[in-house]
Amino acid sequence: MLTDIGIDCQKRDWAKHKSFCKALEQLEAKGPSSTTVLLGDEDMGPGESSLNAFAYCCMLEDVDTLRSILGRELTIPERNMLGWEPRCATCASTERMLRARQSQLPGASNQGNTGSGAASFLEPCPTCRTTFFCSREHQKLAQQFHNGVKTSTACGNLTQCQANQLIREDVRLSSALKDAPRGLLVWAPERTKTQWESFKGSTWKQEFLAEVQKGIPLPRGMTIASFLHTFSEGLSIPMTILHALDTLNGENTDWTRKHKLVIHVLGAARLEIQNGMVFEEVVHRLPQLKEMEVVMYGPELQQLIAMDGDRVSMNMDTCPLYHSDVTHSSPKPDLAIAFDAGVAAHQDLWKPTIKLLVEQEIPSVFTSFNEEEAQHDSAFFVDAGASLVDGLGPTPNPWGSMLLKTEPGRLHGFYSVNGWLSGGWKGRK
Repeated sequence: MLTDIGIDCQKRDWAKHKSFCKALEQLEAKGPSSTTVLLGDEDMGPGESSLNAFAYCCMLEDVDTLRSILGRELTIPERNMLGWEPRCATCASTERMLRARQSQLPGASNQGNTGSGAASFLEPCPTCRTTFFCSREHQKLAQQFHNGVKTSTACGNLTQCQANQLIREDVRLSSALKDAPRGLLVWAPERTKTQWESFKGSTWKQEFLAEVQKGIPLPRGMTIASFLHTFSEGLSIPMTILHALDTLNGENTDWTRKHKLVIHVLGAARLEIQNGMVFEEVVHRLPQLKEMEVVMYGPELQQLIAMDGDRVSMNMDTCPLYHSDVTHSSPKPDLAIAFDAGVAAHQDLWKPTIKLLVEQEIPSVFTSFNEEEAQHDSAFFVDAGASLVDGLGPTPNPWGSMLLKTEPGRLHGFYSVNGWLSGGWKGRK
């Protein structure tokens, strides 16, 4: 299940790994997921949300069992090992589960992965090598979903197989630059526009690829697309802000000629701090804008600033909670925006703020990592009385990050920073 690289590496790691290795043996022998998979619903098929949820529950069972065996919390690498353990895309089985199933079949032997015979190992998709199958039969069953069903993303409409291939390329770049300074991965073009041009209907490649090609020396073996994917993570902040303002204001373009814009960023955290310099892309696209005020609110800000205090001198007044600072008499911002806020998952924290935004009719937009979060958040906004504007959710965000990521314990699907627009409004019902 685990592989070390070289004898020297094995010797260095063995003292720490020995107890974990024994725990894995116990997990395979007695772990609940090895028998849970036998109880799976035969009606669950490839691409079904119920199968995805089943796989996730199996992973959680393994994490809890391994924690109990070890008598301690799992480290991040240990959790990741279980989270991204290969599973059959059709039945959610891991190789541990396959071995357990095989051992329960009288007289069964390893018949390889031909037909529907008992097998003890998984084979990857020959194209993406990221999705796995326990038999040829299950590979055929998964083929239509894996290669035929497309999902809307900031990278275009992609099948799971196509998305997996992009993710592999992005991981290669991330690994190659793992020791590079953080600032190298945050980029915005230096050019400025001579006039405002709406980019509705445009794409990341149309807006930025030529600029990236001019400004980035390409290392051998790396694609320029992967650099664009990486840079889009930060650029999704200003591009989503501009897209939100453009959509909320409709045919009224007065906002593009304002001397000053005020943007309130709610629930701000590490993403906004680390990508602070890319806010200038808003200014670069609005030549008549002379001043932009960005006010960040979020309980995590004080901690982040304290962590960076030894390295960076920062003067920033922070207010943990938006509704604690903004009153009925406060001037309205041009936009209040929250990136990947997870509103529905933290309703008690967000309820007073959403209530204030709706009652004061403050132009507001929220994003989320994926469709599931966006749907839940959107329902919460509607229940709070918001009159949602068409085009702002719940819907895929055309300016969400192109850096797609897989989720632990899931057989299919992916998420990205600001991947979905959860909802936007400027008035109430």
